[in-house]
Amino acid sequence: MKKLIAAALVAIILTMAVIMTGCNRNIGLGTYSFKKVHILTHNGEEKCFEISSWREAEIGCEVKLKNGGSLWLSEGTYILVSDKCPICDHK
Repeated sequence: MKKLIAAALVAIILTMAVIMTGCNRNIGLGTYSFKKVHILTHNGEEKCFEISSWREAEIGCEVKLKNGGSLWLSEGTYILVSDKCPICDHK
């Protein structure tokens, strides 16, 4: 009986670990409160925009800009920034 209970507990713990790491959440330290997005273009131009909200998918990110527009950004073309942009604020 003890082996059955132990096996059930291990199965529950493993299932919870898979569920929690399978979603778009950081279990450890980190933030999901972003205020800016730094965009990298194919011709080398870069610019930061203030955002009101964002939604991430497997192939990119949709951001709603504070000025009312919205953008779909593919993976590798953007950096979400929580406070100061490490690229724009150090130029």
